[in-house]
Amino acid sequence: MRILFAAVDAYGHVFPLLPLADAARAAGHDVLFATGEKLFPALHRSGIETVEAGIPHLKAFDRVITARAAAGLDIAEEMPDIGTVVFGDVVPRAMFATLLPVIDRFRADLVVSEIGNPGGWFAAEYAGVPAMGSTWGPVMTTAITSQTADRTAKVAADLGVPGVVPYLDICPESLQTPAFRSGVERIPMRPLGWSFPDEELPPVVARRTRPIVYVTVSSALDTGASGLLRDIATGLARLPVDVLMSTGVMTGEDLAGLPDNVHVHPWVPQSLVIPHCAMVVHHGGPGAMLNALSAGLPQLVLPDTQAIEPGISAAVRDSGAGAMLPQHEVTPDVIHELASSLLADDAVRGAAAALADEIAAMPPPAEVVELLETR
Repeated sequence: MRILFAAVDAYGHVFPLLPLADAARAAGHDVLFATGEKLFPALHRSGIETVEAGIPHLKAFDRVITARAAAGLDIAEEMPDIGTVVFGDVVPRAMFATLLPVIDRFRADLVVSEIGNPGGWFAAEYAGVPAMGSTWGPVMTTAITSQTADRTAKVAADLGVPGVVPYLDICPESLQTPAFRSGVERIPMRPLGWSFPDEELPPVVARRTRPIVYVTVSSALDTGASGLLRDIATGLARLPVDVLMSTGVMTGEDLAGLPDNVHVHPWVPQSLVIPHCAMVVHHGGPGAMLNALSAGLPQLVLPDTQAIEPGISAAVRDSGAGAMLPQHEVTPDVIHELASSLLADDAVRGAAAALADEIAAMPPPAEVVELLETR
């Protein structure tokens, strides 16, 4: 088969698809990945061929923000609606327009497009090519996601396509939302973390002498969040652990003066590191959540209440595998207290272990490729 993958140009959108793309390539299928140029180095490093498609999502935000600012609107107040316009209208229309010729040139037999990129399967439907969506984790229904879905449905109607596809679902059944479980056709697939073939463990992990707490708060976090990271690190550093912190675009200068048992890296091979850790602290991103659950680790989730992550954070809390603390409530003392409790709680570890067993029983990407061959 000739399989075309499509995703928005962000690591959290692209990386969940890479294990399937790699398995398809290993099975002898031709694989092409359509996304923004910003992700090309990561994909090429993984040995996957690329083609540019869609609009960079930050450019889409700039376009909508500029238009609203010109109309005299308060951008801070408009941001939730701006996000629904970007991902519900601008991004899918751009992906549809740019992916159609790629589908034709590549002679795709199947298009797999992640859930944040419905324009990928709109283009496939329009071209008469089989298409599938793919999830990142629990598919939450919030005011923002509902408004985005309404805009996306209008785009599908404008283009004259059904906009309805089966999904490859990497979320364990017990964590997936009832509405999504009953509303669409789903094929389960085990979530696998992705690391580059040449990556190695950071020294603090490779030579670990005590428990490690891994902290990640999004690869796209800006330097204005250094205070948040400093509070997290200060609270965790009081424990008899080493703290490994992935800071994204922030540098060591932004976080200078942290305790000696805090180790700061701009990039950490998350899927390699997490199995060696005692706990994961993160922002509610589905990738970090699923990597931690796959390893059976307790989680402390710190959602930004202005984003969609609070729903994912609640899923972790409700499963018993962790705790949830909104970012505006973070202080070093609260972080220390919650982390101490989670590390000592056998019930939390038991719930996390049960979810790890559930994930391990899901079909791996290689088996899913075999299934796709027969559809």
